[in-house]
Amino acid sequence: MKRLLLPLLLTVSAFAQGPLVPPSTSGPQVGPLSPLDGSGNPQATMKTLHQVEPRTPVQSLAVAAPYTISQPGSYYLTGNITVASGDVIFITSDDVSLDLNGFTIKSTFSGGTSGTAVYISGSHSRLTIRNGSIVSSTTVPVNGAPTYGGFGNGIFSNGIITQALVSEIHVTGAGASGIYLDAQGVVERCTVANSGDIGIVAEEIRDCSVKNCYGVAIQAQANATNCSGTSTNGTGLYAVQNATNCSGASTNGNGIYVANNALNCSATSIYGYGLFVINNATNCLGTSTNGTGLYSGRNATNCSGVTLGNSGKGLWVIGTATSCYGQYPGGVSSAYGLKAAIAIGCTYTVGTNGLDVPVGKSFNM
Repeated sequence: MKRLLLPLLLTVSAFAQGPLVPPSTSGPQVGPLSPLDGSGNPQATMKTLHQVEPRTPVQSLAVAAPYTISQPGSYYLTGNITVASGDVIFITSDDVSLDLNGFTIKSTFSGGTSGTAVYISGSHSRLTIRNGSIVSSTTVPVNGAPTYGGFGNGIFSNGIITQALVSEIHVTGAGASGIYLDAQGVVERCTVANSGDIGIVAEEIRDCSVKNCYGVAIQAQANATNCSGTSTNGTGLYAVQNATNCSGASTNGNGIYVANNALNCSATSIYGYGLFVINNATNCLGTSTNGTGLYSGRNATNCSGVTLGNSGKGLWVIGTATSCYGQYPGGVSSAYGLKAAIAIGCTYTVGTNGLDVPVGKSFNM
C-alpha cells in the first residue's frame, strides 16, 4: 500500500497546479464584469419586458373609449373597461396583438343593444385577440324571444381577415353575435353564453362552447373540433366540412348539421333532426323528440339514432348502415327504427316498422 501512495499524490498534485482561469493576453482583468456607464458604475444587462416585447396600454390611446389601434404592435388592457353605450376598441391595422390581460370589457346599455366590444374594421392580416371577458346583459330564455341589452357584438369583423386568432375569450350576453370572424380565422378555447343571434362564426373552431344561443350557436366554415353548441331556435352546431368530437342541441332546429363528415359526435333536437350529415357519420349518436334522430346522406358506421316522435326515423341512412342501431316508439305506424338502402350487422327496436330496408338488401341483421 505504501508503494501506491506516492503515484496517487503525484497525480493529484499535477492536476492542482497552475491558475484556474487562463491568463489574459492584455493583463489581469480587474473590476466588474458588467459594462461601466459614464460614471464608472456597472450598467444593468437585463432587459425589461417592454424591451423584449414592446407593448402599448390600450387605455393610453385615448382619454376614454372608443380606443383605436391604428398601428402594428402589441397592445394590452391595464384594467377593466365599462361603457354606458357604443364601441370600445377599433382595430384598423395589420399585425396587431391585443391581450385583454384577464380583464373585462362591459356594457351597461339597456333597452336594446349598442356598439361592439372589439371591432375589426376593414380587411387585415395577422391579428390576435386573447385572454379576457366581454360582458353584456342580453338574456335568452329556453322558450321565447331574447331580451336585449349591452353590446350588439362581442368581437366582430366586417372585412376579409387572414391569419387571425381569437383565443380564451369569454363573451356573455351579446345581442347579435358573440365572436364573428365570418369565413376566416381560428377561434379556440372560447365560450359564449346568451347570444341573441349567433354564437361563434369562423373558419376553424376548436375547443369552444356556446350555450343558450337564439340562432346558430357554432358555425365553422371549415371544421369544428371538440366543440359544443346549444340553440333555442336555430342549429346547435354547423360545420361546412367536418365535425369531430362535437355535441349539439336545439329546441327548434337541428342539433348538429355537418356538410361533410361527422366523427364521434352526439346531438339532440326536439323538433328537428338530432344529427344531420350530408356525407358520412362514424361513431355518432342522434336523438330527436319529434323528428329523425340521425340522418346520413351516404353511409353510417357504428352509429345510433333514436326518435320519440310519431313520424320520424330513429336512424335514416341513404347508403349503407354498418353496425348501427335504430330506435322508435313501438306501435307507431308512420315511424321507423332503422331505414337504410343496405344494413350490415345492425339492430333495431322490434315493432310494426322497426326496419325499413329493401328486400334482399339486409345482411347479418
